[in-house]
Formats: sequence, structure tokens, C-alpha cells
Amino acid sequence: MARSAVSLAEDYPLPKRKVRWVGIVFFLIIHVVGLIGTPLYLYYRGITSPEFALFFVFLVATGMSTTLGYHRLFAPHLQDVSPSAVSLVGLRRSDF
Repeated sequence: MARSAVSLAEDYPLPKRKVRWVGIVFFLIIHVVGLIGTPLYLYYRGITSPEFALFFVFLVATGMSTTLGYHRLFAPHLQDVSPSAVSLVGLRRSDF
């Protein structure tokens, strides 16, 4: 005789989830500091040309690494590239 789905669910209960308070508090503090600290920093210090340039450099680098990473993920047959391209990808394998 076949067992019902309810019976199977009772035999194999799902594990209880635990709340990880240290991680929650850590990320909450980081976001609060970022949301409050950034406007205060800009108000009191302003933004300089090097900061503005670094923002765009990191913006482009992060966008390119994400695009390149997904391209390599979905097009693995393109692994046969020059050694210089492989070293460039190796240097930029993850996002900032």
C-alpha cells in the first residue's frame, strides 16, 4: 500500500531555521552607516576630482568583470583565447 504525501512529510520534517543575529546586526549597521554617512561626508567634505574619477573607473571595472564572468559562464567554448586574455580574465575574476 502506497504511503500518502502527508505521512512522508511527517517522517522527514524540514530543518528549523535559525536567525543569525550577528549577521543581521552587522549588515544593518553597514547599511545605516552608508545611508547616513555618505550624505554627511558629501556635505562636509564634498567630492574631489580623484574621487569622481575612481568612482567611474571602479564602475566600469565592476561592470566589465560581471559581463565577462557571465559570458564565460554561458559560453565555455570560448575558452580557447590568447594567453594575454586569459591573464586579464584571471586578474578580474570577481567583482569589487
